[in-house]
Amino acid sequence: MKKTFLYLVLTFLTYLTSFPVFAESNPVAEGARLFNNNCSRCHNARPAQEFSEREWSVIMPHMREKAHLTGSETLAVEAFIAVTFTANKVGQVVTESEGETGEDIITRFACAGCHKINGGGGTVAPGLNGVVQRMGADMVQRKLLEPTFNNPSSSMPSFPLTPAQAAKIVDVLRTQ
Repeated sequence: MKKTFLYLVLTFLTYLTSFPVFAESNPVAEGARLFNNNCSRCHNARPAQEFSEREWSVIMPHMREKAHLTGSETLAVEAFIAVTFTANKVGQVVTESEGETGEDIITRFACAGCHKINGGGGTVAPGLNGVVQRMGADMVQRKLLEPTFNNPSSSMPSFPLTPAQAAKIVDVLRTQ
């Protein structure tokens, strides 16, 4: 069931890239932004993993109406939720793309959907400018790999990152 859900979402994301609204933006990033800007208006920020994929399939049609989301906005939120469910799967193979930069990784996982970076992005999570200077590189890298290690109720999703990918993100955040 979960593999089918992820397959359908990924197939749909491929389809969505042909639409102008998604062609120039990252649907996962847009979904993260919408999730945080809309869901957080009425609910405290919570991790998407609080509900199962099946529960989300029931929640989204109801919340779409209450949040006045369009169909494409709802699909973007569902894309963000699907990405959060790709993390920590048994037997999951985490791969790195050759030449992938820290900026690429930050874009792919929609960090700016929740965090403010260089004046833009979300506001429900702490801003990332100066985070490496304040917290230290080791702490930031661990937080990327284990989001709840220092706060079990953290709403930060656990993304399928390798230590090398987390290090690339830290390198980018060092300059922020």
